[in-house]
Amino acid sequence: MTVGFSTAIGTPRGLQTLMTSITSVSYKASWQGNQSISLFNSTIDTPAVLSNVPSGQEFSYNFTNIPLGSQQLEVDSVGGGIIWGGNTYYTFYTNSSNTLYFTVQATPTQEPFPTLLVIVTSILVIVVVIGALSLLLYRRHRKTNKLNQ
Repeated sequence: MTVGFSTAIGTPRGLQTLMTSITSVSYKASWQGNQSISLFNSTIDTPAVLSNVPSGQEFSYNFTNIPLGSQQLEVDSVGGGIIWGGNTYYTFYTNSSNTLYFTVQATPTQEPFPTLLVIVTSILVIVVVIGALSLLLYRRHRKTNKLNQ
């Protein structure tokens, strides 16, 4: 099973944005002991260089090998940016924390079709039918021979 998340940073309205960036993302997963694990850290001045972060505004990550049972995933992200407001530059920061509760269930396994059983049963039915027809024809032939004598 794969569970994914994505996070993004928006721009304040009414101001000219010069740069926005997600500066850190961490998570706590119940199947990993709920320890805080950092996926990356940076600052507004030195945004993280990540191949899967276009313009530093979005981030996504997939979790795999999640064990069966009830699970919990908490994702924390921090970001910010630099905006131009009149004659002044402003730096802003924002953070977000979201928790996902889910249950991983075993996928029911499908039993293979019993091909060999079907073939053997079909052959037995054919043999029984041929045997019954042969016996019926033999008796009829024998009866016909007795009448002709």
